[in-house]
Amino acid sequence: MSQFPIFRFRPVKRKDKTRYEGQVAGIRRAVVLALIERSQPYHRGDARDRDWLAALKVLSNTDKHRSLSVQVVEVQPTTNFTIARLPDEGAETPAAAWLDGKPIEIVDVKPELTTQVSFGEFSHDGRLVPVIAGLRALHLSTAKLIALFENVR
Repeated sequence: MSQFPIFRFRPVKRKDKTRYEGQVAGIRRAVVLALIERSQPYHRGDARDRDWLAALKVLSNTDKHRSLSVQVVEVQPTTNFTIARLPDEGAETPAAAWLDGKPIEIVDVKPELTTQVSFGEFSHDGRLVPVIAGLRALHLSTAKLIALFENVR
């Protein structure tokens, strides 16, 4: 096998069938061929492009032909603060906020800017998935598929 075959659509054209057959050439065990066929993204119908193998194929082809480029950077501004104590009644509160109708002193303010880098290949139900989470999902899915083949006797 030159590479694991990955098809978004069932190979029906002669060119696609020839490519598929070339990728499984030499595999004689019916159970292995059946596992490869069952793993194909085209079995997911309209969800084929959200299949992890389809995402892996796009990443692999993109990596072979050009460098990856950032599609979206999601920025999530947040502010974290630490509450030291409630001030004594009548005490001056230079940096104050209100909690449940009472003033509280804000001791330590840390503005943070969180970014998540996503690539178009990592999306789920129209939402972009951060690269690290996408790679973890690909890793886990790949490990599950490998385990299926390891259990073939």
